[in-house]
Amino acid sequence: MKKIICFILSFSFLFLAACSGNNSANDDTVGYGIYQIADTESSNFSKLYFRNEERFSIQYGTHSEGGSCAIENGKLTVDIKNSDCFYVFDIEDGNLVYNADKSSPSENFVKYSDITDGTSFFLAHEASRQPTKNLDNA
Repeated sequence: MKKIICFILSFSFLFLAACSGNNSANDDTVGYGIYQIADTESSNFSKLYFRNEERFSIQYGTHSEGGSCAIENGKLTVDIKNSDCFYVFDIEDGNLVYNADKSSPSENFVKYSDITDGTSFFLAHEASRQPTKNLDNA
């Protein structure tokens, strides 16, 4: 009887562990540091600088914009300081993917940037801080 109970308990724990391992927690976590375009052949070589939970900047060509940021529902939104412009990046497996349909870019961004819808950025240089958390859970 003990063996049957142990078997059932073991199976239950394994089942729960398997089910809980497929959550979307990674979709709402971004590491601090410098993100680069996966395709480094780009002419303007754009970078994203994620400094902390409140500071973010985008460098493209000779231009740079910065502002505050927030993570919600698997998306990183950057509000550019002193403007109505903002950028939205989908968080996919720790990478940031530019979402042009949800963004409102600046004129300089449109004119000088090599970033287009779906451009993926990977964490090239991680800063020595803990990753930011989803604001819904803060």
